[in-house]
Amino acid sequence: MVNKSDLDRAKRERDVEYLLWAIRTNPKMEKEVRHYLADILSDLINRRIRRPAHRPAKNETVARRYKIATRALVIEERADRKKMSQSVAEAAKEFGVSVSFVYGCLKKYRNEIEKAWRYQEEFQRWLEERNKEHGLPDDFEPDFDDWVDAPEMTDEEIEAEGERYIEMLHEEFRGK
Repeated sequence: MVNKSDLDRAKRERDVEYLLWAIRTNPKMEKEVRHYLADILSDLINRRIRRPAHRPAKNETVARRYKIATRALVIEERADRKKMSQSVAEAAKEFGVSVSFVYGCLKKYRNEIEKAWRYQEEFQRWLEERNKEHGLPDDFEPDFDDWVDAPEMTDEEIEAEGERYIEMLHEEFRGK
């Protein structure tokens, strides 16, 4: 049986499918609840109930805004200007957006971008110090993905280790 609290939940969550189900299946409901359902549908049809005004930006939009802000900061850094306005205008022209849009992107992402740049600079300094400490060339970068402290196992060794592991599981299962 459909009650008023179910309809309130559907109204609050904008669950139109539930409301349509309530109409199509014609479940048992009190006359007052049926009138309330009609009022909700009337409000939806006449747009008195609206979707929330703010919807989160799509990932592509966020990435594009981040890219615009980064480009404006890169232009500024390369030009070494005292005022940001020329760099902002150049970035706006490059991306085909307004100057105020670029300023909005900068307002939102500037601190994050500059923090990432500082982190990158600190990492580079650490790498240079480490290379000097160990007598490595200045352009040496460790490849952490391929680093192995022992020689790779042969196929036969892998097969033997797998057999030992399976045997260990059997023994554990048998309670030995």
